[in-house]
Amino acid sequence: MMSENLSQCNMILNLLQSGGSLTSYEAYTKLNITQLGARIKELESRGYVIGRTWETSNNKRYKRYFLG
Repeated sequence: MMSENLSQCNMILNLLQSGGSLTSYEAYTKLNITQLGARIKELESRGYVIGRTWETSNNKRYKRYFLG
């Protein structure tokens, strides 16, 4: 389980380091990651600064994460 979390963190980090950003929905559909918030917290505990912004679409609010 721990190595799977590390792999997921690495996939997220690679995407963010290439200038991308990610929502929970995008993490699920593009990377098959269901616990994006938990992986973001793990990256932050490793010293990475992750920015977040709230977005709204179709009357739904969600966070978009990016490397900050």
